Amino acid sequence: FIFEFNPRNSLDYREFLEIPALMFLLLAGTVALESSMSLNPVSVYYPHILGAIFLSITFLPFNIFYYDARRWLMDALKRIVLAPLFRIEFRDFFVADGLNSLTFSMVNSQLLWRPFLHNIGCFGDNCVSTSQFIYTPLIAMLPPLWRLLQCFRRYHDTGRAYIHLVNAGKYFSTIILVYLSFLWHINEKSIGLFASFIGIQIITSVYTFLWDVCMDWSLFMLNSPNFLLRDELAFKHHSFYYFAIILNLFLRFSWILNLTLPVEYTDKITMAYIIAFGEIFRRWQWIIIRVENE
Repeated sequence: FIFEFNPRNSLDYREFLEIPALMFLLLAGTVALESSMSLNPVSVYYPHILGAIFLSITFLPFNIFYYDARRWLMDALKRIVLAPLFRIEFRDFFVADGLNSLTFSMVNSQLLWRPFLHNIGCFGDNCVSTSQFIYTPLIAMLPPLWRLLQCFRRYHDTGRAYIHLVNAGKYFSTIILVYLSFLWHINEKSIGLFASFIGIQIITSVYTFLWDVCMDWSLFMLNSPNFLLRDELAFKHHSFYYFAIILNLFLRFSWILNLTLPVEYTDKITMAYIIAFGEIFRRWQWIIIRVENE
């Protein structure tokens, strides 16, 4: 009920998996087709066609292919983008928090549309890092910006400054981090930018970790009979929560791996994918305990 699902048309897990399964099948088919026709000039359009199909499947405004469930998602996204205009409900900030874990995918989605338009991307041995695209920081700033606006709206509606303005500070620090990261990647010889980037990265990692554990999960209660947890727990094995806390801390600081790896570009790309996958895993872990706490 906290997500406002209609029990008459909500999806079970098998129906839910049909949509990503179809998309993955189309993706695998496109990769195979492009690999077999890499010298064909038409193959440059395959990623763009695939992206258009994905968007059509998700946002097609017709009563087919689980329209009620897709409309729920479309309504949630509309309320997120227009955050200051709506009273913020649980599903609004829940979905918006999920979008913050999809920043890597959102940023790299520009590779579907930009290469053949502006000669930016990989053609043969000529590769340009995504970090050098001017749109990269703008896209990466969108999810934390939406959450920032939601926090301001919740403060306006409730007047609870401690909760909502402090939470807003978390997303503001993320926006600053994205901007500094972009500046540093286009001028990696700047010691000042590097020091600023590391400083804000540490602050943001500590900030978000403590908020996850103490506020979103309501753990770290010192007076609880369940050591460093809380009084009421849905999962009987306390090790589940301790593991989640430790893993969350590790994944919040996984960016350190990118700074300590050798400078070979391939290693950086591989590690970026690993860190992005780790963030998706962290978000699923966050979802389980966040919904349990709610």
